[in-house]
Formats: sequence, C-alpha cells, structure tokens
Amino acid sequence: MDASKPYFAVGEYWDSLSYTYGEMDYNQDAHRQRIVDWINATSGAAGAFDVTTKGILHTVLIISYLVTFDTTFPFGI
Repeated sequence: MDASKPYFAVGEYWDSLSYTYGEMDYNQDAHRQRIVDWINATSGAAGAFDVTTKGILHTVLIISYLVTFDTTFPFGI
C-alpha cells in the first residue's frame, strides 16, 4: 500500500466469530481486536468494515426470523 499511496482504502478482514457448543459467544472483543490489529498493520493506511457487528446482527436477525414463524406464540412475543 505504501508504494501506491492510496487516498482511501478499505479492507474486509473476516474470520470466524467465537462460538461455544454451537452458540455464538457474547464477548466478541477478540474478533474486533483482530480487525484493529489488521488496520494497525497497514500503519493506518486502510480502514476496515466492522464485520464483527455484521456477524452479530446476522445471527440475531436469523433467530428473529425463525421465531417469527414459530406458531407457538403470537407474533412479537
């Protein structure tokens, strides 16, 4: 990146979130830190998408979607 001297650069550093027994762990700080470490390795020349939050939201939305189609409870409960 130093040779090309970009005005703006964004990367996507994606690896697995932390899981225990098939359930996503509440604390995903280590995943966020790996993204920060990647950005720091570029000496601040690049930013990165917050894929940690994307992964958390993806999991929450899938669970909400599945609950929506559970006929045991009225919608929203």
